[in-house]
Amino acid sequence: SSPMSTNKVLRAQMYQPMLAGSTGFVYGNVPLWFMGTLGDSNPGWSYYSGITVSWQATLGSKGASYVTRARQFFSSIAWPQLIPDVGHSVMTAGYGSVNNDSNAVLARSLDGHLAVAYLTTNLTLTVDMTKFASAVTASWYDPTSGATQSTSALPIANTGSHNFTPPASNAEGSDDWVLLLQTN
Repeated sequence: SSPMSTNKVLRAQMYQPMLAGSTGFVYGNVPLWFMGTLGDSNPGWSYYSGITVSWQATLGSKGASYVTRARQFFSSIAWPQLIPDVGHSVMTAGYGSVNNDSNAVLARSLDGHLAVAYLTTNLTLTVDMTKFASAVTASWYDPTSGATQSTSALPIANTGSHNFTPPASNAEGSDDWVLLLQTN
């Protein structure tokens, strides 16, 4: 990551667009963008002032591993069926503010079988469970490691509202998480 992008910002730039109606996201870094290798006379180096590494080395960067985990996550669900919950009809509270780095974005399927939220920080989300077709299995996905943690041993009834609070920190010690809600 560059001095202007933290690892958490990189992850937010992957998950937030996918849940806000985008058709995907693009990841890259210098020198990956111009396939540069030190001393190759590539003009792209004139735009870079960071640590000089080959483009092959950047494929092993943390940012590249986040791309792999994001792809694995979204490939494992019916992502194309998700629509953004812009009116907060499913996530009724806990979404934070769009004007700062403390927010949550949720998208859901219209058939009531799937919802996904990305939280940039430790927020408690209130979810209207009546929007689901049946009882829900809820889990937290760690965008830094790809590990999943169940929120409870039993499915959550599709009645009333339910609060979801993520674990304190993910594998990297950060506080961003993905909440996966699926019917049985």
